[in-house]
Amino acid sequence: MNRVIFVLLLIVLSGFIVVIYIDINDKDIFSDKLKCYLGNSSSCFDLGVDFLVKDEDMNLAVVFFEKGCAKKHAQSCNNLGVLYQQEYLKDIDKAQKFLDRACALDYTPSCNALASIYQGGTEVKQDLKRAFGYYKISCDKNDSLGCNSVGLFYQSGQGVKEDMVKAFEFYAKSCDLDNNTGCNNLAIFYQNGLGGVKKDLKKASEFYLSACKAGNITSCNNLGFMYQNGLGVVQNLELATKYYGYACAQGESTACLNLGVLTQSAAQTINDLEIALNLFQKSCDLGDNTGCGLLADMINIINNGISK
Repeated sequence: MNRVIFVLLLIVLSGFIVVIYIDINDKDIFSDKLKCYLGNSSSCFDLGVDFLVKDEDMNLAVVFFEKGCAKKHAQSCNNLGVLYQQEYLKDIDKAQKFLDRACALDYTPSCNALASIYQGGTEVKQDLKRAFGYYKISCDKNDSLGCNSVGLFYQSGQGVKEDMVKAFEFYAKSCDLDNNTGCNNLAIFYQNGLGGVKKDLKKASEFYLSACKAGNITSCNNLGFMYQNGLGVVQNLELATKYYGYACAQGESTACLNLGVLTQSAAQTINDLEIALNLFQKSCDLGDNTGCGLLADMINIINNGISK
């Protein structure tokens, strides 16, 4: 085995120089373990991830995440918080402690995770005011999810006094930070003239398009509605069908319903009606009660037609 002599420390004692040598396998000189023990917090984190993902050893992962967290490595603290929420290590007090430490180290996903814990109220007593506070901390650090959540709290009046103007402001900030849900919510405000905002269907359509392109399927459905009804855009049923179809394929129940209605109203053949029926079926399967109702209506019409 190749070995090297590594000079670790020089100590001056009573006029004598004492040189301390350590034999280390050259393969391990710059290993993550050595770096971690010498104070490199990122190496402690990397070791924790390796033990968690590669070796599936949660206990050793915790050891190295704790070392990283003690050296103020935010993601190490966050991962400890997440692990202590899992069934194997379940300890909500420790989870909160480490998430709070990571949040204080400016790791905004931890702030959002704490907010979610207090908002949900399943692991601790629900505290919407505290949840709002953590989302606000996250947003102040320019986290787009935090800003959208602050907007939702202001819109609903949960944990804070209802304020539609502030809701609009935080949705706008979230959208500026490229959060597609924030852009969708901003579009809804423009579509309906909420929060003192002047109704602007063109802007609403533009924000729906932006959010849809970014993968927000609710916005794709909403954009389909705008094209179907010529709201802020030139009416175009082909584009309405396109956006409804995309959202429906991604599991948006309302889009399946809307596409079913559009298909049924324009039906010219039995095949068209079968397509509409299948769309209502999918909408119903995805939990849309209106889709279930329209499905039942179509089945009754078909059965009555056959009986006659």
